[in-house]
Amino acid sequence: MFRIREENGKRIITYKGELKKGKFKSLEEVEFKTDSDVDKLKRFFSVLGHKETMFIEKQRANYNYVGCVVSLDILNGNNYFIEIEGKIENIEKCLKKLGLQDKKFEKRSYMEILKHNNT
Repeated sequence: MFRIREENGKRIITYKGELKKGKFKSLEEVEFKTDSDVDKLKRFFSVLGHKETMFIEKQRANYNYVGCVVSLDILNGNNYFIEIEGKIENIEKCLKKLGLQDKKFEKRSYMEILKHNNT
């Protein structure tokens, strides 16, 4: 899956690989910044055979906590999520300190979650 994200006047292209097995969601990500216009990027991916599937508007606040990056996300104005990134041992410490260690973890992408919620 590819994503085009706009941030501070730049576009960030991200490739997200297959989901790896494990307790937490983990996948390969490769990304780079470009000054290219969004329409040109969409055309580029279209020529390669990819099509736009969904537009997601996300607001995010990042915090460094217990060796992790804790992101508080609001998607499309009314879907709230917490994302924690870091080494597995730090994620486990972070979850425990936040009282979230016994909560269910979501491994679906935001696109999969929103698609499911809209059907």
